[in-house]
Amino acid sequence: MVNNKKSTNKEKPVKSISRSDFLKTAAGLTAGFLTAARGWSGSGENAIRGKRSLGGTGLRAMPLGYGATRTLEPALAAAALDNGLDFIDTGRRYFNGKNEEMLGRVLEGHRNEVIIQSKISLRLRETGDALKDAGVAENIYKQMQISLDESLKALRTDWIDILLLHNVSDVSLLSHETVVEFFREAKKAGRIRAFGFSSHRDFIPLIEWNLVHRCYDTMMIPYNHRGGYIHSQSHYAYDWDQPLLESLLANAHQIGIGIVAMKTCSGGPFSESGNAPSYAAALRRVIDRPFIHTTAVAMANENEMQHNLHALAWLEGES
Repeated sequence: MVNNKKSTNKEKPVKSISRSDFLKTAAGLTAGFLTAARGWSGSGENAIRGKRSLGGTGLRAMPLGYGATRTLEPALAAAALDNGLDFIDTGRRYFNGKNEEMLGRVLEGHRNEVIIQSKISLRLRETGDALKDAGVAENIYKQMQISLDESLKALRTDWIDILLLHNVSDVSLLSHETVVEFFREAKKAGRIRAFGFSSHRDFIPLIEWNLVHRCYDTMMIPYNHRGGYIHSQSHYAYDWDQPLLESLLANAHQIGIGIVAMKTCSGGPFSESGNAPSYAAALRRVIDRPFIHTTAVAMANENEMQHNLHALAWLEGES
């Protein structure tokens, strides 16, 4: 993402652009990548070039994923798909569910050609031991059930490929019996294909717990070249132990846990091989790590998408 302006989910969507106008502009992007990506419908050898396995989920996706979470513009989402971005990140809370509704309209008729990752956001006052109360457990299950039902309806689909527990920072919630039970039941019923969690802070203990218990199929974790980020909306700053995180993610990769990187450009521009620092280089450095299976890169306008597509040029041997 190449956008330093502060934005919130309450902002108006970007100015509408037609799908044809967007693709005319995108024609100036790296020719080699577009040749491989035009077959986003899944037909032909080029359509799967560059895809990576998401751990042991059985799912495969391009390493650059489309974070649809900051826009309600269907032409932008359609252009992302036409350019081969087959991993789509959304969530129930974005634009009060309207983000999922927009994607549902765009993806109708193409459901089998993309991987949809959505999220459940729990609204709880309780933490720690208080989560064990029977009433709290009932509330958790009810919230998760309603959220999944609403997501499926909005996305116009019978299943979600990856469903995450959103913005977790407490092992007691991650390991909660009711949370795990709900995910396992939904997976068994075919309503989801895999489940995981996302976390923006204090995620080292969460990763360590999942490495031991191997409960969650995927993890969506901040990762960039700097080892920290400043949130583009709230300006909240967070740093982590980069060598430790990389070691843990490498271990997760080895045992088949799918890893989705976020905050990929929130560490600022990166310089590679003595070149001028750029966000494309920062994104390439993340994608180049073998333990990163795909990324959820928020793209709210045409300019951001162009920059992020340029970061993938090396997949076709271009730079």
